[in-house]
Amino acid sequence: MLKDKDARAIVNALQACVDAWLLVDLGGERGLTGRELAQRAFAENRAGIEVVGSLSAALAQARTAARPGDRVAVFGSFHVVGPALEWLQLYSRAPQI
Repeated sequence: MLKDKDARAIVNALQACVDAWLLVDLGGERGLTGRELAQRAFAENRAGIEVVGSLSAALAQARTAARPGDRVAVFGSFHVVGPALEWLQLYSRAPQI
């Protein structure tokens, strides 16, 4: 998430809909790290929060953890959503083992 956004308000609005949060670093001078986002948005309750090293690692983890009927939502900034869509397109073309 970008530093100038109200992270706590966004998380509060979505809290009831989300079971687990995987936070990643957002590069650039305006971007928050996963740890900074955790401190800003989840100050009171950090249950279900995990800071993950990279977006690709978080996406792979979410894919592994998701069960039939689950939804994985990627949001925060187009700096995250765009690369996530690219990852999904590459993954969906990869041979399944």
